[in-house]
Parts: sequence; C-alpha cells; structure tokens
Amino acid sequence: MPKARQAPWQLELPWLQSRELTNIPAVNRRLLQFWLENVCQVMTLDPDNNPMSFPVVEQLADSKALVHALQSVSAGYELYYAPSSITQCIEERGKALYTMRQEIQAPTAIRVQSFLAVWILGLSSQWIDNSVGAFGEQHLMAARAILDSLLQQKDFPVDHPFRPFIVGAFIWWDMACSFLVESSKQKPLDTPEIFAAVTLLRGKFCTLMSHATELFYHLCSLGRYCRIFLDSGIRNQEFEILIEHELLTWEHSSQEDNLKTLNETFRLHGLVMLYRLCKDVAIDNEDIIRDHSQTILRNISHISTDSPIFKFLTLPLLSAGAELCKEDQEMRVQVVKWFAVLYSHVRLPTLNWTTALLYDLWARRDAGEQINWLQLMLQKGWALMLG
Repeated sequence: MPKARQAPWQLELPWLQSRELTNIPAVNRRLLQFWLENVCQVMTLDPDNNPMSFPVVEQLADSKALVHALQSVSAGYELYYAPSSITQCIEERGKALYTMRQEIQAPTAIRVQSFLAVWILGLSSQWIDNSVGAFGEQHLMAARAILDSLLQQKDFPVDHPFRPFIVGAFIWWDMACSFLVESSKQKPLDTPEIFAAVTLLRGKFCTLMSHATELFYHLCSLGRYCRIFLDSGIRNQEFEILIEHELLTWEHSSQEDNLKTLNETFRLHGLVMLYRLCKDVAIDNEDIIRDHSQTILRNISHISTDSPIFKFLTLPLLSAGAELCKEDQEMRVQVVKWFAVLYSHVRLPTLNWTTALLYDLWARRDAGEQINWLQLMLQKGWALMLG
C-alpha cells in the first residue's frame, strides 16, 4: 500500500507501558499483543491505518467485554480455529459474553466499546462455533440496536474518532449478512439516521471498504432484496430499476489503483447478484453476467495475493466463480487456489466451506441443474458469512 495517506491514529505510549491497561485483571498480555500486532490486520485494507490495532487500546480500560472478545479471536486465530484446540478461545468468548451482558444492562449510556465488543463477537461466531449455519445473527441485531442508540447520543458526534469506523464496520458486516437473514426478520437499513451517517462518509476512507461506504450501503439493500425474492418469489421492479441505476452510476473517489479495482469489483459483484439471483431479471442478461464475472476475476488477478486488499475479495470471488462453466476448468482451478490463499491469510473455516459450496454448485450446473449459489447455500441450510 502507498504510504501517502496520513493515518489519524497515534499512540503516545507503547501499550505494554500503559498502567491503566496492565492493571486490568482481564488482560492476557500475550493474546492481546498478538491481536494488536497480527490478528487485527485481517480487518484492514491499510495496516498503517487500523483503528482495531493499537488505537483500540484506549477503549479497553472501560470494557472487559471488549478485552475478552479480542483475546478470544486472538486465541482462535492462533490455532486456525481448530475445534479440538480452541479451549482458551471458547473460555475467553464465554467471559466476553458474560461481561457484555453486564455492560449493556448497566444504567449508563450506550458506549463505543459495547458496539466493538458485539461486532467482534458476531463476526467470530461462525469461526468459533465451527457451524455452517451460525453467522452471529443475534449479535448483528444487537449491534444494530447499539448503533441506532449511538447515533442519537450527543457524546457520539460526527468528529468522534471511532465514528467513521463504527458506521463503516456495521455497513460492511450488514452487507455480508444481508442475504442470510430471513426476510421476515430483516430490519430496514434506510433510516434517516443511518442514511445521514453514511452520507457523511461519502468520499472518505474506511479501513474496511476504502472510499465505498455508499456503495456497500446499496449492496446491503440489494442483499435484503435478493433474500426476499428467494423467500417469496415476489419481484419489486421499482426497486430493481433503482438499485441497478445506483450500481451503474456509482463513481469511485479513491486515488489509488488497487482501491479503485477493489471498489469496481464490488460494484460489478452487485450487478451480478442483481441479474443472477433475481432470476427474472437475468433472462436477457446472460452475456452481461458473463462479461461482468470475467471482469471481476481479471480484477482479482491484478491484485497481489500479498496485498492486504486481497483478503477482502471473498464475496465477489464467490459470485464470479459461481458463473464459471464446464469450459472454464482452468479458471475454476485458479478460483480454488485463490480461496486457499485467502484461507492461509485469514485462517477462517468459512473459506473452506465456500470452496465446497462452489464444487457442489459447479457439479450441479454441469449436470444441467439451474441453480445459483445463494439458492444452493439456503437449500443446504448453510449461512456463510462472507465478509
């Protein structure tokens, strides 16, 4: 990554010298240091601009739940979330859940730390539970409630140092889960408060989405619609026209080529989702789907597998890989290799399950079955969180 973008985060004292931090009984120095120096890097596009690294230290003194949540993921990541080896990970998670309930029930205002702890607990649910069906739905709903409360509080102003990250983190997470939540349980995202918060981030860098918060906001809405369509079979042509227009006209604001490529890849992923998952829309668009999918894969090939950007490509890699046909055997092999590289970087079992999903999908489509990746996932009873 180019170093030109100035990071807004500074820490005056090394964290191990912080008396407040080292006096917290919950702190496991080894696990927390491993988080700060290694694990948290899977959650940023720019290692030099990562609020979940050393900048998060100042949030820990007031939240045992956040300390335990970070240490839980650190312990699991260290052992590749192997079910037989993550006793400490599970113990830390249990402590995080217990202290989280205490913190939320306290007669005080909702705090930034509460959101961060719930976010980490939710993201890690599937990895730690080692379940294809557990994607942290309850935590997602809790995080939404916390965010709604934060956006109404005076002590969470637009210039709060963690506000851009928290808003962006929720949008990114919601996007990855938007098609996993049953349509009857979905909560609309287009509230005035959230829309205003997203609009304020227009053109600003987010460590999870680059300069594309608005684009991901549209993908959240699209994911919800795809799930509603698959659940009910009912189309909303007005929404389809609107979301297609948003995706076709969305413009990049990043000045860095790799980030432009990332943003463009997600924009095309959105169009492929719309045209493929909403089947009636796709009847006259097979060539367009094929073209967009091939462009996504070319874009991915242009991003070095050593780049921190590469690990954020799971979802577009799946949607484009799912479009490969019998004649694309060489590219199918490459897609599987890319998923293996992603697994080596982030160590998440979800990536291995996604590869298995693709193999099953390719076999079915080669045999003539008309099915898309989300239909197959739901048919299997899976709910893979692919952020």
